[in-house]
Amino acid sequence: MNYSTRYVRYFPREPSPWLLVVGEAPGPRGADRTGYPFWGDDSGLEIYGLIASLGLLSEPFTPWKRRADLTGTRPPLGRYCITNACPRMPLAEAGGFTAPEPARLKSEAGRIAEEILELKPRVVLACGRAAVFTLACAAQELGGPVPGPLDGVSFSGLRVFEAMRALLDGEPWRVGSAAAFVTAHPARGNWRRGMAAGELHAQVVARLRERLEPKQTVRA
Repeated sequence: MNYSTRYVRYFPREPSPWLLVVGEAPGPRGADRTGYPFWGDDSGLEIYGLIASLGLLSEPFTPWKRRADLTGTRPPLGRYCITNACPRMPLAEAGGFTAPEPARLKSEAGRIAEEILELKPRVVLACGRAAVFTLACAAQELGGPVPGPLDGVSFSGLRVFEAMRALLDGEPWRVGSAAAFVTAHPARGNWRRGMAAGELHAQVVARLRERLEPKQTVRA
């Protein structure tokens, strides 16, 4: 499999991240075009909207129109970072985007583990099956426990909804020093209320809010 030459992640470091978001891979309309994870694609409207709603931004966030070209702009600064399970856009033989292969995702686990140790976020949120799988592999790299629905599971056998439910019901999963949560990928309206994925996602967001500092308020 071939990959784009653009390596994408966003670590504002202001002053230290409360949240580390882990996505799947850069996409052609967003990250691979702009150089910033999710910046410019439809999923990014959900990701940055969530970060803003948690009060983690120190600059305003203005949602863009769908299919807008955000080349030459950057995401707002704040107490968050965004990385991807695969940091370069995977390319199909015809040249367009394709999903990253499980072997590549597993090989990136060490990098994700290093980023968690370096950044020391309070919370990690993995979005979608590729991100959840790579985060589980990273937890193993760090020698920590892996929840039952994710322990030893193959990529094809991973069920994100089952993992979401299990982690909502149990004790917080720790990856390094961070509390780890998993949710569906924001594409295809998965976070919309009224859908099964959207209702589970809303519960995950509620758990995130519970971990916010009492005096932290929305600034965007």
